[in-house]
Amino acid sequence: MAQLPSPGDSFDLDVSAENTKTKQEGSTFTVALSGDLTFEIHEVEGAPPGRAVLVAVPGFRLTGRPDRSRDRGSTPGQVTVEQRDPDADLDRQNLLRLTGDSRLDHVLALDLRVTFGRSQEEAAADAPERERDRRVLRTKEPAVFRSRSLDDFPPEGDEYRLLSPILLVDDDPDDGGDRDRGEVVAVIDRFPLRVGGN
Repeated sequence: MAQLPSPGDSFDLDVSAENTKTKQEGSTFTVALSGDLTFEIHEVEGAPPGRAVLVAVPGFRLTGRPDRSRDRGSTPGQVTVEQRDPDADLDRQNLLRLTGDSRLDHVLALDLRVTFGRSQEEAAADAPERERDRRVLRTKEPAVFRSRSLDDFPPEGDEYRLLSPILLVDDDPDDGGDRDRGEVVAVIDRFPLRVGGN
């Protein structure tokens, strides 16, 4: 029988997303992403004890180098996907619930920054005139993943299904985080997130 973790628990886990598919400006490419994340467990105000907890995600970062583009256009040298604002108030969406069949149902909502091109570290070490090779986007709406039948927590290599395509817009600091602003310039329509187990 699955059991909920206790408030105050924290887990550092490996995470991967093989064969993630992205469409950007006429190009379609796949990338094998890998990295790590951190889960922190909190109480749910007003919820019956032992039925649900909140799962904060203060750390989330994956990187990978894509294959060649199948269409016209260039392929970025590297893709980095990371938590845009670790302090964002998304925790209320990240519920881990005990279901009627004694399994765990976990919804994971993430406000992400996606960098196509060199990482920040590489950009800082490179010539300033090559900064144009790097493009930073953000999710127009939080990316939402779900695993409906976890046998245990933390996960041990379980897959979280992407509920809808991830729409990306330019990460413009002048828009104040206004999600109604910004034209969609890229879409991630396959992101088979696998958590733990490595």
